[in-house]
Amino acid sequence: MRNEIIAFNPSKRFPAISLSNSCALNCEHCRGIYLRGMLFVKTPEELYSMALKLEENGMYGFLLSGGYDLNGRLLNIEKFIPTLKRIKKDTDLKILLHSSFLPKNIVEEISTFVDRVSVDIIGSDETYREVMHLNVGVEALVNLINIYEDLGVDYAPHLIAGIHYGKIVGERKAIEILKDRNFRNFVFLTLIPTKNTPMENVELDWDEILQILKETKVIKARKLLGCMRVRNPMLEIEAVKNGYEGIVLPTKEAREYLMNNGYRLIEKDICCAMV
Repeated sequence: MRNEIIAFNPSKRFPAISLSNSCALNCEHCRGIYLRGMLFVKTPEELYSMALKLEENGMYGFLLSGGYDLNGRLLNIEKFIPTLKRIKKDTDLKILLHSSFLPKNIVEEISTFVDRVSVDIIGSDETYREVMHLNVGVEALVNLINIYEDLGVDYAPHLIAGIHYGKIVGERKAIEILKDRNFRNFVFLTLIPTKNTPMENVELDWDEILQILKETKVIKARKLLGCMRVRNPMLEIEAVKNGYEGIVLPTKEAREYLMNNGYRLIEKDICCAMV
């Protein structure tokens, strides 16, 4: 229903697991800092044991992520694939993979165990080079999405507004790439100016970001505000006004706005991409 908004809190039942403790890309906005907040597993056996404990403790599932190599490929994914298939067979846990540029043969493998793939949508070759330090670009991204669709892999695009040092560079191209495609969930994020990165002092242009948010109306999927964003009540309220159906960790101000305007909040302790 239109007057129901989902409030997500993924930390309660949907932890993030990293397959590595480093990243070769050293992206300008991250510098590997966000890997530190994930559960790190060194071996397939450790991952399997952790999965059993997660299910025992009532977890819904987990996000599988980590660092990347210089080609934008998730580190160590190949050696964990047999174990991930085993986890899928032996548990009821949902598996969300946050991945980037994988070859078709690996996508074929992950399609046998993954429930959904989160994929960052960057609409600028310049951003891939200058922010992500990658030589691949938009063409490779489109090819990857086409592979997902050809193989029937359920994917959830994530758009990061302001990722290029706070500037709007490839966001409109990203929307153009997505607007005529069919997928379940679309996630809107913003750059988070993060301490000890080159972007720690970036100031976001909220007028520009809110305009991009409005332009995502053309995307046919369910639209959600994800966790990796500046928690700005203005952004959350505008998202609801523009048809967004869920917010990860909504601010107190947004909650008050929703309650005062006839919305009912539905609490879910999972990753928004998995709803």
